[in-house]
Amino acid sequence: MPDSPTRSAIIPTVAMLGIAIILALSRHPLLDMFYSFTLISHLLLMYSILIGMPGNSLISNTLTSYIECSAQAVAIDFKITKTRRTKTEVNKSIQVPEPCAISDYRRISYSNEELTIVIPTLNEADAIGKVIDELKKYGYNNILVVDGRSDDGTAKIAKEKGAYVILQEGTGKADAIRTAARYVKTPYVLVMDGDYTYDPAYIRDMLETVKDADEVIGARVYGRENIPLLNRLGNWIITKAFNLLFGTKLRDVCSGMWMTRTEVLREMLPETRGFSIEVEVAANIASSAGLIKEVPIRYRRRIGKPKLKRIHGFSILKDVLKLSWAYNPVFFIFAISSLVLLPSLSVLAWVAFEFFFLGVKHHVWAIIGIVGTGVGIISLLLSIMALYIKRLEYRIMSKLKRLAKE
Repeated sequence: MPDSPTRSAIIPTVAMLGIAIILALSRHPLLDMFYSFTLISHLLLMYSILIGMPGNSLISNTLTSYIECSAQAVAIDFKITKTRRTKTEVNKSIQVPEPCAISDYRRISYSNEELTIVIPTLNEADAIGKVIDELKKYGYNNILVVDGRSDDGTAKIAKEKGAYVILQEGTGKADAIRTAARYVKTPYVLVMDGDYTYDPAYIRDMLETVKDADEVIGARVYGRENIPLLNRLGNWIITKAFNLLFGTKLRDVCSGMWMTRTEVLREMLPETRGFSIEVEVAANIASSAGLIKEVPIRYRRRIGKPKLKRIHGFSILKDVLKLSWAYNPVFFIFAISSLVLLPSLSVLAWVAFEFFFLGVKHHVWAIIGIVGTGVGIISLLLSIMALYIKRLEYRIMSKLKRLAKE
């Protein structure tokens, strides 16, 4: 059956309207290519594609930005490698330090005036004694146990082993850390769980690393089979979400063994509760252009009954979104707004199917789909732009901090 005059007139109009929308949304990146490099797919792929004025495409694995700041200008110099390394090669290049002998630690003097070991506990009588004994064997005597009113004798065992024990204010791990921050007198503080899962053999490496960073996280690279499968999946999701929202490249943001400067804990505003304290500390540092490093460690099998429930993973993920709203609201708003893109595209697909195959016209739904698609695409582009602006701010602030120290 031949097309009616009305239908023949509508199809070119809809096609031209679609082309006009696409050109309107892509005009900026298209124009950018003619006077500067345009970065494509940097957030999604392991490599970056840079398109310059000659039309060349350069593919590289790493893009290192060096930002020189002054009162007049900010210059950005990109250095691009010529080879691409696969994930397997990257993983093979990671060398996890073996635990050092206790005698190696005794040759190096770690003053109690430099580092405090903070152990938040709640009914850890089966493991706390072994944890404290092991710390003392490695020469760490400045141990602060923050007990959440255990009823199994945890506090008594810790005192008998020579640790300084205090009762935490409030409930949950976050309140325990905030309580400890008021008692710690040393420049650096290391937080570790009291369930024997974390090996103190890696503390020395973390202490050496934190001198050039604001926080050092013990990334659980080896021994991950001791983490339940669902917990591993939840940790992966939370870490990926955190990296996306805060522009970091961490491997284990939920690790229960981390070190930072004591003043960082004291300056933090309470935003979360419970087991979200790890992401809160990392978010506070990342949002202020601080430097977070990781030291690969081995994770051991837990002694005693676990406190972390599966439901806590959803709570931590919710707190990651909450922290993103607190520290990077522009990106959060546009990222949420871009979610309208998926239902809008579905509406357009349905309208197109009804029109071309059944001859049914849905003018109102077509307008809703087109408007929603435009809003979604614009919001997505603005969220990516907000993320890059935030990352640029991190680099500028980091450079200014280094210049201030010099």
